[in-house]
Amino acid sequence: MKPKPRPWDSSTFFPSLEHKFGADVTGVARALHDWACDRCGVEWPPGATYGGFVPHVEVAQKKMKLFKADIDGQIQWYSGTATYFLNEPPFCAPQKTAEFANRLKALGISIPLSQFKGKGPRTALRALAPEAVLGGFLETLDWVVESITGSRKPDP
Repeated sequence: MKPKPRPWDSSTFFPSLEHKFGADVTGVARALHDWACDRCGVEWPPGATYGGFVPHVEVAQKKMKLFKADIDGQIQWYSGTATYFLNEPPFCAPQKTAEFANRLKALGISIPLSQFKGKGPRTALRALAPEAVLGGFLETLDWVVESITGSRKPDP
């Protein structure tokens, strides 16, 4: 019998993640969650065993999912989904997808372009733990949101 999906939220996700992967991975996930709460929207899809949060950008009443930070200690880059940001303008253009991949590669995160349109690639949260990498990753996410919405993050 398949387990029944349960709701996830920050009070269930972060303690479970820390128990499985430690404080460094949980710190990365919290930084991503804080960024998403500040910059876009966050969903917590139900799951029987796999919980996580999904940052999304809403444009023209459509939620474009950016990724899922999952209880398995990874970022799952969605693909093949109509609401996945790389399937929508401006990222459906090959040069924009390549620019995104190059920004990730500059941070040491190498994902072949073909994987963005096929089975969703994954990135270990632990790979983002170095402060410079996490900072660059968050800047890349800011660039993604700015590219989608056409608006820059307000200065603090």
